[in-house]
Amino acid sequence: MVQNVLATTNTDSFGSNLCIKCRGRGFCRKPKCVYLEKMKSVEPVVKKIGKEFFGASPPSVFVGRVGYPNVFAGTLAPMDEGDTSKYDAPMMWHKGNWDIEKVLSHRMALVNSRTKTNVKKTPNTLDTLKEIAMSKKSVDIEAHYSKPIQQSIQFGGIAAPSGPCATIETLKLTENPNTSRKIEYVVSGTDFKANDAIQYLYRKKTDEGNIMKLLSIGILGEKTQRKLVPTRWAITAVDDSLGKNLIEKIKHYPTINSPVLFRSQYLGNFFNILLLPRAWSYELIEMWHPQSVWTSGNNVSIGVDFENYFGRKTYASNTHGAYYAARLAVLEYIEKIKKQASILIVREIVPDYWAPLGVWVIREAVRGAFEEKSIDLENKNAINIIEDTLVCKKSGWQDKSNILNNILKQKSITDY
Repeated sequence: MVQNVLATTNTDSFGSNLCIKCRGRGFCRKPKCVYLEKMKSVEPVVKKIGKEFFGASPPSVFVGRVGYPNVFAGTLAPMDEGDTSKYDAPMMWHKGNWDIEKVLSHRMALVNSRTKTNVKKTPNTLDTLKEIAMSKKSVDIEAHYSKPIQQSIQFGGIAAPSGPCATIETLKLTENPNTSRKIEYVVSGTDFKANDAIQYLYRKKTDEGNIMKLLSIGILGEKTQRKLVPTRWAITAVDDSLGKNLIEKIKHYPTINSPVLFRSQYLGNFFNILLLPRAWSYELIEMWHPQSVWTSGNNVSIGVDFENYFGRKTYASNTHGAYYAARLAVLEYIEKIKKQASILIVREIVPDYWAPLGVWVIREAVRGAFEEKSIDLENKNAINIIEDTLVCKKSGWQDKSNILNNILKQKSITDY
């Protein structure tokens, strides 16, 4: 039955794109990334700030990766007072169907008040950043800068973008942060391993964004192991850690009864999520159209990463943080229904997605798919159904799929 559902078609295939693999990390060895430079041409929201800043952090912190282990660590805040949580709220952005311009207008208003430090050192400023990361509500800050603010915009493929940067001489809170007991518990518990702390907070309904901030600012884990973690690394680390823990749970569940397909779309990202009645495996296929972010040339670029029942030992270098963000979202669903399945996600990125907003787009869009009505695939051709929805027809994505090739070329014992 599964083989009938996955009957394939003949297609052409396109080449790969180095820029999609790199996403601004300098693989081309050029002094500046053409895509990031183009993004920086977007007009900043913050026009002019002197050497003093007053605002309210959502709360949000950011740790850079350039120059590691000597990196910039800072807090992000707009020039607003009161509740500024909307400036750092991916779940709210998705549920409110915010467009790219609205997300950017809020993120570009965030000033990064930062200091340079070694990841293992703890300057006085870092204590204030830790208090901000622990706060469950917006917290007012006052910063004094050594130089006027730099008018720039920070983009990347993993973290959400942010606005101008300024090096701080002093940073202080003008009010006491409001913290939760569960966060105080893991931060004070210096015998907690980082992974155990992550799982504990997740079980206590702390969303992955807040967990990431705590890990990034270096206040999770055993005392001797604590250090700053670049934000983009922390995001993927939390998605990966939570995903692996859920995988061990779902392996004990029965498989779903029949193939089923879910769909969603958001900001020029289209998702087909295929659940198959087999033991756990997972694959993400990305199809990047010309003129969408990170792409060049005239061909669609396809990236694939896969893991079988036993997992993978290497980083998903073709789809990067999107792989772990999408995996977490789909695992949350199948753990909720207490089932096991083999998962294939086909993500198509069209030119409407012209600015990199971070992997929260993928995580929230996949979560949103499971709030929609599923498509029953009993006695239907899943590949044809997916192909019919794609903007790019006959791209060859099927031939690149490990899951489809395994099912079409091998028989399970249950097929006899």
